[in-house]
Amino acid sequence: MNSDVFQGDVDIVLNNFNKVLKLLIFCYEKIISEITFNLDEFENFIRNIFITNLRNNKKLFWLWKIYFEAELEEIKDNYTTWWFIDIKVWNIEWWDFCDENKYFAFECKRINWYSEHKKEYVDNWLSRFISGQYSKSMQLSWMIWFVQWFKKWKNIWDNIQKIKDFLKNESKIKIKSNTIQNLEYYEIEKSFNYSYFSKHKRERKLWNIDIYHLFFDFTQWTQ
Repeated sequence: MNSDVFQGDVDIVLNNFNKVLKLLIFCYEKIISEITFNLDEFENFIRNIFITNLRNNKKLFWLWKIYFEAELEEIKDNYTTWWFIDIKVWNIEWWDFCDENKYFAFECKRINWYSEHKKEYVDNWLSRFISGQYSKSMQLSWMIWFVQWFKKWKNIWDNIQKIKDFLKNESKIKIKSNTIQNLEYYEIEKSFNYSYFSKHKRERKLWNIDIYHLFFDFTQWTQ
């Protein structure tokens, strides 16, 4: 990682980044233990449950000066709207807070057993980090899947493997050639098995980016 991105110590940044990963898993486990209504809802509805929990529980992880914002606009160089990022993460201790181009991004999507959705994960969403649409000034980001709608013979592992296959064989040539490290297991909590990491070259002379992928199982509400 290029230390020029950050105002302070890179080790501190990585430590806090991992705290956010742990907070995400904590919030997921809290949600599935407490929410009793049907989560077969719009993607933004589930995202809003998450962001509320992130805000309410961040102090448990000593993330005092971190801020979670939903659906913020990303603006192109020609002043038109590029996209809306599901969750932006700001922290005034990690970098100069006056530079609003420096943020971590969460892209949240729902996934089911259709192959086309796994392909979309790679070609439409992962590509936005590679192209620099998202987090162009940063080297770390997240992608979060809300896993739903499985047929009985499918599982999360099948979906993760399908995404890895798309990255390796079937995704757009640009994405395949820009992938340095395909999805690889990354342990955040011993109790959570669906956390992954990938590394990608970026366009427009941007730094490489490490993306952490979390697959949250909500199938118990949507069978």
